[in-house]
Amino acid sequence: MGQPQVSKDGLKRRCRRRLRELEIPDPFDLDRFCASLSERTGRPIRLLALELSPSSPCGMWLSTATTDYVIYQSATDPLHQEHIVLHELSHIACAHSATSVLRTDTAERLLPHLDGDMVHSVLARSHYTQDQEREAELMASLILHRARRDSWAEATPARRVQLSAEDDARIAARIERSLQNPVRCRP
Repeated sequence: MGQPQVSKDGLKRRCRRRLRELEIPDPFDLDRFCASLSERTGRPIRLLALELSPSSPCGMWLSTATTDYVIYQSATDPLHQEHIVLHELSHIACAHSATSVLRTDTAERLLPHLDGDMVHSVLARSHYTQDQEREAELMASLILHRARRDSWAEATPARRVQLSAEDDARIAARIERSLQNPVRCRP
């Protein structure tokens, strides 16, 4: 039988503790975050955008003897790409270990510019333990939340929309009416 799952509260506590240990740039910058994590682990991190097939995971962490590669789906929007990359970087930050080794021939097809024998291990979403997957997903979300919160706090007043209480109430009422009387789209 597998190991028992970590409780939701226990996972949140562990992720928040890990988050405090990470250097998250303010304002957030993915390249600076990668550089900071690379310095922390002592291993270079390379980000590779590839058009992955629909049946493939949308991201994976590939570890060679000397370098960590984060491979992510190029055919998606930038916000999704950032979340995918942060998810995979969270596996690195949490020192997760692979549960399988990528075969040499598969590695050569995936990354033809790398010698397949150099590939040490790979983490793809279908290979995580459930706790590792949950932890990486929560870490990515917490990093994004912190990055957005910090950037919001630093946003200039011109970028923020300030509504009066009257405007706020009027908008809330319009939303409520639209939810009570939904308009059906016709084919």
